[in-house]
Amino acid sequence: MKKSEEIQDILLHPLWFGPVLVMFTFVLIQTLHTLTHWRMEIDADSYCRNNAEWVEQNTGGNDEDY
Repeated sequence: MKKSEEIQDILLHPLWFGPVLVMFTFVLIQTLHTLTHWRMEIDADSYCRNNAEWVEQNTGGNDEDY
């Protein structure tokens, strides 16, 4: 078995690839969240609460559907 085939087998093994994919997803979400905090003038965590008028305008203002 060639060295490149061994490396490919290791990198594509589910017990290695799965956790790396999950960690990549968490890093991506955290990066997007941090960038949102930097670019917004309001708090990104309460963005919907701070824009309640816009949400009501676009949803009809009724919460009976939920």
